[in-house]
Amino acid sequence: MPSISPSYSDPPWEVRWVFFDAVGTLIHVRGSVGEIYGRQAASFGFEPAFSPSGYALIESAFRKAFKDTTLRCPQKLTVGAPDHEREWWRQVVQGTFAQIAPFPRLDQCFEQIYEVFRTTEAWELEHDAQESLSLLARDRNLGVISNFDSRLEDVLTGLGIRPFFQQFTIPGLAGVAKPDPAIFRYAMDQIGADPAECLYVGDEVDDDYTAPQSAGMRALLYSPGDRHPKLPTAAQIKSLGEVSRFLV
Repeated sequence: MPSISPSYSDPPWEVRWVFFDAVGTLIHVRGSVGEIYGRQAASFGFEPAFSPSGYALIESAFRKAFKDTTLRCPQKLTVGAPDHEREWWRQVVQGTFAQIAPFPRLDQCFEQIYEVFRTTEAWELEHDAQESLSLLARDRNLGVISNFDSRLEDVLTGLGIRPFFQQFTIPGLAGVAKPDPAIFRYAMDQIGADPAECLYVGDEVDDDYTAPQSAGMRALLYSPGDRHPKLPTAAQIKSLGEVSRFLV
């Protein structure tokens, strides 16, 4: 089990940069992936998608397909190649529906699904993200370090929070993905920041707590609803508004 024993000084910390994870921290899927896939599939005549139970079936199949797809984050191998991102997601979507039933119009449906996840139809903000970022941006520089793909900027723009961030890093730019500490070092190198003056906030222990510390950053684990009940609470926060109390 990972340790939540900071190797850096106790808070409050004097940091210039606060970086955030995206999915699960700043934003989350509107409803569920199963619902979104299901609505799009129904519009292309996919019979099993015409009911809530069909959405649940698609959700379960998606989780398995995502886990089974060979490369969890292919963008790390394809810097600046969004077409490769699209093809990886095509594999996930094909793997999802292949578990359920034949789908003659799957290729057309995939294109629609892919574009929907670029928009606010598929995403919404964490409840206090807008207010928390607005407050932090008054006296801190903010950045995003995420394993999402090149659609993320469109998502953040649509949700109205992209202007808060002076630095933006995804594997398609960095050539590496979390939990590799190199993605954090890449982000800091882009702005000439020292790790000691950087804080990272995210919701996954390996990707968002252990990895940024390995790169020399401080880190907070975002855990609303006690996502990590078996871990000590010293560096966990339950709302994004709590970040400011850790800062000088």
